[in-house]
Amino acid sequence: MKSKEIIFILLFVFLFLLIIYFSRAVFVQKYNFDYIQDLFYESQWFVGGSNRIMSDNELYQFAGFRYLKGDSIFSVTPEVPPLGKYFFGLSIVLWNNPYYISIFLFILSFIAYYFLVRKFFKNQQKQFFALLFFLISPLIFQQVARTMLDLPQLLFFLLHLIFILNLEKARKNYLSIILAGISFGAFAACKFPVYILVIFVADIFYLYQKKILKLIIPISVVASLIYVLTFLPYFLQGHSLIEWIKAELWTINFYRTGGRQEIFLQKILSIILGFSKDMWGHTTYFQVDIWSILWPLSIVSPLVYFIKNKLRVNTKNLSYFYFGILSLIFFIFFIFFAFAPRYFILLLPLGIIFIVDLLWERKIVFYLLLLICFLQMFFYFRPSPTLDLYYLKENWEKKNYKDLYFQTLNTSVSQFTFREFKEQFENHNIPLKIEFEFDQGIYLFKDKAEGILTILKNGDSFKYEVQMRREDNKWKLVWNNDYFQY
Repeated sequence: MKSKEIIFILLFVFLFLLIIYFSRAVFVQKYNFDYIQDLFYESQWFVGGSNRIMSDNELYQFAGFRYLKGDSIFSVTPEVPPLGKYFFGLSIVLWNNPYYISIFLFILSFIAYYFLVRKFFKNQQKQFFALLFFLISPLIFQQVARTMLDLPQLLFFLLHLIFILNLEKARKNYLSIILAGISFGAFAACKFPVYILVIFVADIFYLYQKKILKLIIPISVVASLIYVLTFLPYFLQGHSLIEWIKAELWTINFYRTGGRQEIFLQKILSIILGFSKDMWGHTTYFQVDIWSILWPLSIVSPLVYFIKNKLRVNTKNLSYFYFGILSLIFFIFFIFFAFAPRYFILLLPLGIIFIVDLLWERKIVFYLLLLICFLQMFFYFRPSPTLDLYYLKENWEKKNYKDLYFQTLNTSVSQFTFREFKEQFENHNIPLKIEFEFDQGIYLFKDKAEGILTILKNGDSFKYEVQMRREDNKWKLVWNNDYFQY
């Protein structure tokens, strides 16, 4: 192994360990099934219109654990296929922590991206920088500290691309055909499979250009079988194929009739500038913390490639056109169908390849872009407490006291359980209107923030000095029992 390769590997290992260190809050805690179950049965998923919101992050780990304990796949989150949720349930069973499996999924995704990048760049430095952009993109490394379905879906997406491109060299490569089908089916079984249409269209284009279009049939057959097999526990519980088909039709109807009304401009703002609203109806725009300058460049760079090549497809650039078509169709789907910022995770790895290819000869611009991405990475890991204060205020005013408990510093509420904490609020009839005042400055090197808490009651206001501190790099409120004195 060359010394340059060793340096590359050591840098990647260092960055990976850095990501784990700054994300440690989720890895040092044990799975609190009592709290998560309590949250589920009081949340909007179980009680329509509930003010107590359970995020997808918590929902999928709960569902996966329930599945592995024998519950029906359609008992919790029936609208989402089960494969990704199995991973998080397995992680809880093995390690009593749903997040550990995300580390392995992230490493496997990085390795898969390495093999994918090698198919485009023979230059080792180009490979290195593409992998570096991938690793330091908040959208991607954030998944290490999440139990969302985007990471397992990304892994199977990258694997599918690798196996499809392998068909370029051997038309009778049966193993690649089977693996392309397995990865495609697994991709569909992670989330509601709307994006299989994007991949299917791009696959048809690629295989047609290679004059092996007929391979789409065995790939599709294998993918369909894998998708159905992920529901095997459902069939083993005695359910029939007809019941499963009815359940799948219900899922389609769920998305057809229950979709969010999203504004075209809002989606453009999310992708180009990184501003968005959350999905729970709030009117406030937030800076999308996982956004980076690579997002708009991932849209522009494939277009530039098409223009430079005058839309002429040949055997030398077919892989680029395949990825370019994927990128642009994804973008169209994002604009005209449901979109959340994290969905961009499927487009970004493709965009990075075009960005590296486009800017490689413009070294000043290239290294400036790399510097910006590194800065965004560190600011992501060391944010101000603004967003945490927003959700603290919301949980307080909506009487979500059990959730407020887990937003407070452990040492300041250790005398209570989360249920006892709620009882203290209810016994003291705490006012439901509060305000936080904190400095909106930069907290990159700060672990403590000081401000003012104003409690409003019967037209009077009562002010307290209040602190926020980082606990395992996560902002928490330092609780003061004087807040109970009303």
